Amino acid sequence: MPPTPNDTPSPLGRAVVMLLLILAVCGLGLVTLCGGVFTVAGMGGGEYIGGVWIISVPSLLIGGWLFYLCARQLRRLWLAAPPAPTPPTPPTPPSAGDDH
Repeated sequence: MPPTPNDTPSPLGRAVVMLLLILAVCGLGLVTLCGGVFTVAGMGGGEYIGGVWIISVPSLLIGGWLFYLCARQLRRLWLAAPPAPTPPTPPTPPSAGDDH
């Protein structure tokens, strides 16, 4: 018989997801910051302004959106209380009519 999946996440699994989301928020925040800096720097004009805008504007928009999504999920996980362990059920005592 195949094992059934557990409905409650393990503490290790929760920690790994939290760590990945924290790294994603930090990394995507840096991408957004980089895109913003290059977008503002590109407003000054210059010879390669088209190339700067082609790289910086999508970086700013996509990085900002992904940062928002990861930060929102991280907030949800952070505020959600980890599930309380369920106590084991005690064995039922044998009834008076049992011969076991």
